[in-house]
Amino acid sequence: MWDKLSIAKAQSPSFHSPQSTQGPPSFPGLVFMPGTSQLTAKDILHWLQESKAKCTVASEEVIPAVESIVSECPGLKTKFLLSPHSQNRWLSFQELFQTTSAEHSCVETGSQEPMAIYFASGTTGSPKMVQHSQSSLRIGYTLCGSSMSGSFSFLPMLTSVSFSIIQPLTTYPITTLCSAPTVYWMLVQKDLKRCKFEKLLHCLMGGEPLNPEVLQQWKVQTGLMLYEGYGQTGIICANQKGQEIKPGSVGKGYYPMMSKWVVKAFVVLSAPFKSSNPEKLTLELQDHVKKSTAPYKYPRKVEFVKELPKMITGKIKRNVLRDHEWG
Repeated sequence: MWDKLSIAKAQSPSFHSPQSTQGPPSFPGLVFMPGTSQLTAKDILHWLQESKAKCTVASEEVIPAVESIVSECPGLKTKFLLSPHSQNRWLSFQELFQTTSAEHSCVETGSQEPMAIYFASGTTGSPKMVQHSQSSLRIGYTLCGSSMSGSFSFLPMLTSVSFSIIQPLTTYPITTLCSAPTVYWMLVQKDLKRCKFEKLLHCLMGGEPLNPEVLQQWKVQTGLMLYEGYGQTGIICANQKGQEIKPGSVGKGYYPMMSKWVVKAFVVLSAPFKSSNPEKLTLELQDHVKKSTAPYKYPRKVEFVKELPKMITGKIKRNVLRDHEWG
C-alpha cells in the first residue's frame, strides 16, 4: 500500500538502472512510481516530465500542486483522486474501485520485467529514475531479512499517523511494515501499548538515519525490533533478520549511519550577508530549502566557509569537504 502520491507510466524513457547499462526497453502495462505528499510542485513537475507518466493517483492535499503544473505535462492523460470528495477533471478512485469486478486474471511476469521506478534523492543534481524489476525489489527486502512470500506488507509514506497507518495495522493481517524513520518517530508518540498489531512480525526502514531513542521506544511499545537499511535506489546495505542491532549502524560490518549520512550544506556567503547572525541565517536557509523542495531534503547541518575547494575545471572537491567533516 503506497500512500498519498503515486505516478504510473506505460512506457519507460531513459533511466538509471542498477541492473543494466543497456538502452531502455519499451513495455506495455503499468509501472508504479510512489512518492510522498511532501513533494513540491517543482518536484512533481520533474517527476512527470522525466518519466513521461500518463496517470497520477493523489490525495486531496496534493491536488493544488499537481494542478499548478499539469499544463506543462501534456502526456498526463488520467488523474485519480483518493478522497471521498469530488474534484473537477479528476476521477474518483474509490467510486471506480467499488464498481470494478472482483474477478481478476493475473499476468505472469518475468523476473527482469519492470515493477516500479523510484527517484533518487537528488543530492548532487536533479533526482534520477532508478528501476526495480520484479525480482530486484524482492531481493532488497530479503536482504533486510523479510521474505515477501506469504506476507502482507504495508509501505506507508509520510502521512497522518492516526488513521492512515495505525488503523490498517490494527485492522488487517499485516505482517511486514516498511517506512521512513520519521514515520516510526510519529508512531511512537502515540503510546502504541494501547494498540494491538497482532500479525505484525517484521519492521523495516531506510532513507535517513534512525534516532536511537526511536529504536528503543519502538521495542518497548511493540516488542519488535526495527531493521535499518540503506540503498533503495542503489547498492543495498542492511541489518538482516536475527542480526544483533547496533544503533546508528547498518550491515554485518556495522557501517555507521548516524555519523556518515547526515545532509550538510557548506555555504559561501556573498558580501551583503557576511555580517549576518549565523544561527539566524542557518534557520532561514533551512526554511528556504523546505519550501523550495520536499521538506525532508533540508540540510540538518550548515557551515559557512570562505570558499569551496575546487578543481581547475571549477568542479567542487567533495572528497575534501567529506574529509573536513568526518576526518
